[in-house]
Amino acid sequence: IECENVDSISAAELSFTYDSTIGLVIGDVSTTSRTDGWTVAFSKDAADPMAVEVHILMYNMGGWEIDPGTGAVLSVDYTLADDARGQSELTVTQLNLSDRIAEPLDASARDGTFRVTQSLYLPLVLRTP
Repeated sequence: IECENVDSISAAELSFTYDSTIGLVIGDVSTTSRTDGWTVAFSKDAADPMAVEVHILMYNMGGWEIDPGTGAVLSVDYTLADDARGQSELTVTQLNLSDRIAEPLDASARDGTFRVTQSLYLPLVLRTP
């Protein structure tokens, strides 16, 4: 998950949906060099396989921030079924970013698409104006 931010970010909450009937299973998320040392909570609700809800919360109790810049803040771990095919929209349903005093930051998100092809791609971008 990419993030382009002009303000320092102290906490983030993101929710998105995807269609698991194409054979896609999102299993977890992990930090990147921009968020090393952060705590990440991941959960999902697969009650509706055509609209699996993923919820991610990330923060750092040590006061570290995501410095202004561009780059990956989370890596998404996923598996594909042997018969995986098609594509799934990745629809952002919630995005909250906050600064070090827990004030909300202006934020926008861009939905993405996961396509099962020879080259796998999971484009989900977070942006702060």
